[in-house]
Amino acid sequence: MRVVVRLSGCLCLLAAGAVGLSPASAGATLLGSAQIDQNLTDFGAACSAPPCVYVQKRLPGTQVRAPFSGVIHKWRLVSTGVYTYQLVVMHKKSNGKYKNVGESSLGPAPGAGEYVFSANLAINKGDYIGLKGGGAAGIDNPGAKTLWFDPGVEFPDARKPTTTGAGEWQFNATLRRH
Repeated sequence: MRVVVRLSGCLCLLAAGAVGLSPASAGATLLGSAQIDQNLTDFGAACSAPPCVYVQKRLPGTQVRAPFSGVIHKWRLVSTGVYTYQLVVMHKKSNGKYKNVGESSLGPAPGAGEYVFSANLAINKGDYIGLKGGGAAGIDNPGAKTLWFDPGVEFPDARKPTTTGAGEWQFNATLRRH
């Protein structure tokens, strides 16, 4: 009889623990800016040789690297104009170069505004996401670090960033476990 009581007590603890799971531990997390709102945009960036690749290297309080391997099925951005975008997966190599290891299908933005796109893009733990396009929207954020590849890093090439700076690129992706 004691065994049954302990077992049911364990099951109750497991059930109570499952209710308090965080989104990351439940199998999903947001990579990139949580501020996808055209009204918050402070600056825009445009390429000299489109398309460029924009990567968020650091963003306080937010994930910018995949905490686990999985698949991106949805991504969002604020566009600064009429551009076609792709979400890219960037792997940082030990020599400081970033390698483009995957790209989503094209997502057209017919003008300035907020857009949501579908994807089926695999990403490995530790990789970054990047936005490939002619322009990007951003928010002033001195605690953040951005990378800019102009021209963009094409699949499967690797390069060091053209420019680094402070700011928050306004794009993100929802990562789900396999």
